[in-house]
Amino acid sequence: MNEDILNPSLFIGNIEWREPMTTLTDMVMALVALWAFYQFHKKIPKGHASHPFFRNYFLFMGVGMTCAAWIGHGAQAYLSFDYKAIGWTITSIGFFNLQMGALRVLKSRINPVWFWIFNWTFVVQLVVYWILLSNSETRTFEIAQASTGLSVMGWVLPLSLYLVAKKINPKSMGIVLAISFAIAPAVVYNQQISIHKWMNYHDISHLLSAIYVYLLYRACKMIVEYKPVNSI
Repeated sequence: MNEDILNPSLFIGNIEWREPMTTLTDMVMALVALWAFYQFHKKIPKGHASHPFFRNYFLFMGVGMTCAAWIGHGAQAYLSFDYKAIGWTITSIGFFNLQMGALRVLKSRINPVWFWIFNWTFVVQLVVYWILLSNSETRTFEIAQASTGLSVMGWVLPLSLYLVAKKINPKSMGIVLAISFAIAPAVVYNQQISIHKWMNYHDISHLLSAIYVYLLYRACKMIVEYKPVNSI
């Protein structure tokens, strides 16, 4: 990490607030996710098998990113690096739900054995990730990043492409497009593309990720509201 490009700390009395802009941009992403959770919980009709999984994805992402904002950035003057694992653990539950949501769209169209295999593969993936986080030697951002990449690029994207290709739920193309957009914040972060200390690569990638979360919300909403012509 390039320490020279991090936001300067702000002091409120004797309290140090580290990376304030990074904290706030993380919260933008968290609030978008929590807003999406509210929409699924209160306004989007229930009934689709994927609905509770998509709803829970946004809930755990919102809570996880809130932890990332304040524990992982704002309060780092008082907490060790290891506390970042709290946010990583919570968001991993979110990604697990996103995987399960994509799989549920497919459930009625695949052999039950394959559904069982996918289902338990996702569970094993989550448990292995938690085991890695419990070990101080493997409790790293790179492990968290790899787990997210496997969930999104390794599972959700291929499942969504299959759903579109087989015309099972063409609205899954929205997830494909949202994930394609997610390449932008990934590039910004990995290449450390910054404008200023007060708008560094953390901040830019957070704001772009907030757009990604909104696009994903729109896609998930269309999936659960989709009704095939022959079902009307």
